[in-house]
Amino acid sequence: CAQECLKLLSGIGCRAFQHHATLAECLLFEVVPPMDTYKRAVNPNEKYYLRKEADRSSHTEQGTVIIDDLALKGGSVYYITVRARNELGYEAISSHGGTIIDTSAPTSALILNAAEDTHAYGLCDAAPEQRCYKLYNNTNHHEVLDGPGSIAVLNGLVLGKDEQFALNHRIAGCQFDGFADSESGLYKMAFAIGTGPCQEDVVVYDDPHEHLLSIDDWQMEGVVAPVNLSDGNYYCSVKAINGVVVGGSYVTTVCHANAWIVDTTAPAVKVLGGSLETDTLIFTMIYNTSDDLSFIRAIRVGLGETRYDSSVLPWELRCRRTSA
Repeated sequence: CAQECLKLLSGIGCRAFQHHATLAECLLFEVVPPMDTYKRAVNPNEKYYLRKEADRSSHTEQGTVIIDDLALKGGSVYYITVRARNELGYEAISSHGGTIIDTSAPTSALILNAAEDTHAYGLCDAAPEQRCYKLYNNTNHHEVLDGPGSIAVLNGLVLGKDEQFALNHRIAGCQFDGFADSESGLYKMAFAIGTGPCQEDVVVYDDPHEHLLSIDDWQMEGVVAPVNLSDGNYYCSVKAINGVVVGGSYVTTVCHANAWIVDTTAPAVKVLGGSLETDTLIFTMIYNTSDDLSFIRAIRVGLGETRYDSSVLPWELRCRRTSA
């Protein structure tokens, strides 16, 4: 009869019950019967039972259990279950929502010809805003310096294009693609820009998605404007922080080895000499051109009657740079 009372709406809808031993009858009450009901029960085979919490008296036990040195597998889900038994032998079992064991750093899109690829003990210095609750001493920082053909991190703001040269020195941007964590998901993304690979001396690591509520709205790009960049080489770096809380986050850092070059100056051109063979009418000119930042893309030669025109021989392409 008591078990039936516990089953009714998980015990909430049954506050008391009446049991007749001879007739084997069980009557459940949704509300506690008045005290007069007990006094009128003169049959010794008929008894009333009141659930303990029905009269607002209870006894609570709570605490913390820590179990160390468990051989848990990464990528698996584990459930903590608690079973309680009272003095009358009634039992109740409850489990929490499950915990995913994540012992790996986030992954990224394709990385080829990596110059460096290491797993280090980053502790709590692997990334800004890294979760460090009950930090577990493990190789939690995956650091990569990519190589030619990699697409995880790209320069510039043209989607899918790794820009190498830029004239605009008032805006800077990085693209990042394919970062994910199949176990705990991504918690944060951050990008930085420096004057050398993996450096952040121009733009310190910043989360471009901090103002967004859902990961579905992430654009996977970082933009800084206005900024005043001097002519020179700049490099993008990206950090992905996974969703692990207890034990500390795992971090993947990808540094882009291909430089993004800001060049706001014209090439240097100097004519060293020239001659005209009157017999063959062959004109020869010796010149020198240079550009230390964005190189020389094309050279055109013209011939005119003054220093400022090409009326005799219109501008004619003589040399074109075909690759980086």
